[in-house]
Amino acid sequence: MRFTTIIGSLAAAIAMWCTPSLAADEIVVGFATAASGFMQAYDKPAQDAALIRIDEINKAGGLLGKKIKAVFADTKTDQAEGAKAGLAVLDQGADLVIVSCDYDYGAPAALQAQSAGKVSFFLCAESIKAGIPGVGPYSFSASVLAAVQGARAALAGASVVSLQNGLGNEEVIAEVIPRVIRGSIITAGAVVAPGVVRYDAQGDSWFGPFEPRPAPVPAVSFWGSGPAVNEVGNGKDVFA
Repeated sequence: MRFTTIIGSLAAAIAMWCTPSLAADEIVVGFATAASGFMQAYDKPAQDAALIRIDEINKAGGLLGKKIKAVFADTKTDQAEGAKAGLAVLDQGADLVIVSCDYDYGAPAALQAQSAGKVSFFLCAESIKAGIPGVGPYSFSASVLAAVQGARAALAGASVVSLQNGLGNEEVIAEVIPRVIRGSIITAGAVVAPGVVRYDAQGDSWFGPFEPRPAPVPAVSFWGSGPAVNEVGNGKDVFA
């Protein structure tokens, strides 16, 4: 699905943006990825999947009536070579530049595409820098980063509460959201049929400020009653 998005939606836009001489016959997708070095293990499976999708699109008549052509350059899992690889696929006429899974190794090629006014796409990088913040407005990632960036913009003025079990959730949220509420919920139950949940035992729910990025007092609230709802803090920072 992610490569349908990359090659489909973005390449469609590129087909409309590129110059008449390039747009006449084909859309060129450049892979500035690792064909050698340790990043090959991360890049090759994703690249192979993209090439399968390109072949399917071409056999179905192409994109907007144009065939998609893939060109390649090896980054050799090296940042300096990554920049060269980005230039190499651009020299081969790339309209869209696909770069390595990791921000550090993919960014050099993506920055070359950005400088040339071309769209770049990280294969699977999840760093918040792998896209608009770290490269520029023409750069994106095929990972969950797009959803994270969208949430960051949509929730810029919001407070977010984490109720997921486990440790470290608040720290991850705080990387992209300015105000975080720490939460914990312990209960017992099971899904017994579609749309039917069996509630076995009542547990406690706890809410309080996440100290490094605390939400304002009015935001830290829980509409409930009874012994299952508890305060965390000194009474001034949180209420329930």
